[in-house]
Amino acid sequence: EGRLGLSPDTEGLVLDNAASRPTRVEDVGLLRAVAAGGFHSLGIRASDDQAVMAWGGNRNGELGLGTTGSGWNPIAIPALD
Repeated sequence: EGRLGLSPDTEGLVLDNAASRPTRVEDVGLLRAVAAGGFHSLGIRASDDQAVMAWGGNRNGELGLGTTGSGWNPIAIPALD
């Protein structure tokens, strides 16, 4: 469901939400804090905007996006911009 912040890939790096080695999460920038739930992750950007980024499982709206669709890639939570 994207909890690693990595899109599904065809090279076998991401399999069943597990990565075979440490991997940089793209499109998130430098983070100053990270929190992880069972199926989702959140991060606060270290940049001037200090946006709260969310990715992963969203069955019950955990990502704060106003939807229940899972997010493979990190996205800024609009209500906190």
